[in-house]
Order: sequence, then C-alpha cells, then structure tokens
Amino acid sequence: MDGQVGWHKDKVAITYDGGYWLNDGGSLPSGATELPTEILNAWVMQCQAQVTHLGTLYEAGVTNDEAKISLLRELELLPAVRAILAPYKRFTGI
Repeated sequence: MDGQVGWHKDKVAITYDGGYWLNDGGSLPSGATELPTEILNAWVMQCQAQVTHLGTLYEAGVTNDEAKISLLRELELLPAVRAILAPYKRFTGI
C-alpha cells in the first residue's frame, strides 16, 4: 500500500470490555456477562489444592513461616483447572 494511512491529528478510540461478573444474588449490570459456573468451580478447586498443599494457610500466616508462604507463590494451576480454563483463554502476552 502506498501513501499515508492517517494524519498525525487523527484520533482513534478503542473500547475494550472483558471479564465476567460474579453474580452474588443481585441483578447483573446492563451488558454484564455472568461468570460461568465452571470457572467459579475451577477457582474453588485451585484454592482447595493450595490450602491442602500447605497444610493450612492459617499456619503459614500465624507462624509467618516464610518457607510455606514462598511455596504458595510457586504453586501452579492444577491440570484439571487448566483444562477447565483453556476454552476461555483468548489472549496472553505472557
């Protein structure tokens, strides 16, 4: 393509909407998409695995055990959670 695509004083507006709304029993805002149940279930599964892996988060917090706290940061998503989330993945820059 030859020539200038735009002029330096032209303006562009980009609007992006994304994510889901966690419906806690109230009404959804206009245009909101309710969080799919399987994503919420995946979150619960991952939280349970994290707590189980460390014994309890309570112990790590109360004792301020830096070793346990750092283990929590290093845990990866469960394979089952990855499988549940895979169809919802649209873009990643990571």
